[in-house]
Amino acid sequence: MTNPDLESFNYFLKGIHLHDQHQYGQTYILYTRTLQRTFDEKAYNNCGNIQYAKGNYHKSIKKYIRAIIIKPNFSLAYNGWGSCLSNLEKYDEAIEKFKKAVEIDNYTLAYLNWSLVLFWQKKELEAEEVFEKAFKKTMSELRLINLYKFELNLVEERLGKAVNEKEKVFFRGRVSGYNWFLEMISKKFASKETESENENESQGADEDSNIEEAEVQQE
Repeated sequence: MTNPDLESFNYFLKGIHLHDQHQYGQTYILYTRTLQRTFDEKAYNNCGNIQYAKGNYHKSIKKYIRAIIIKPNFSLAYNGWGSCLSNLEKYDEAIEKFKKAVEIDNYTLAYLNWSLVLFWQKKELEAEEVFEKAFKKTMSELRLINLYKFELNLVEERLGKAVNEKEKVFFRGRVSGYNWFLEMISKKFASKETESENENESQGADEDSNIEEAEVQQE
């Protein structure tokens, strides 16, 4: 007899694998099959992510809300909801969702997306302040850059398909924001690397000094 929980889990894992390959149609089917067997907040959240990637922001929000109904303190879903609202230019509402995600578990990506919204609101100083808060936690530079390059690619693709000047202006602003953001990330990690090198040099100098003192004492 088939174990429905195990079967559901297998659909979910296959969905994640295809999601990483950006095969959204098949991925969505697998997540839906997961939900036919069990109400799983992660599956709803990932369905929301797929709709987000396809630009279906209202449909995406519905999935995030379903995830939050199952798990009220689900920071990933609040972050996704905020991202949808920012793309619908509902910036103040988006910031509320990012703040909620931060409140739940200090979610790093929510800080970063919050800073992006502030940039799009032309509040660059505030954007930089919020951006800095995200780096109080350890993060992978490669993961962040890949994530936001993916977002940039989506926006550039939509800019190429824009049919009127209003859409073009909107997506150009998005491209500008992601380029600013990627530059900030690169600078931040370069700064961290320099600080680490300076600390290592300082420690090395201290060790050399201690060795010299020990040799003098022995003489």
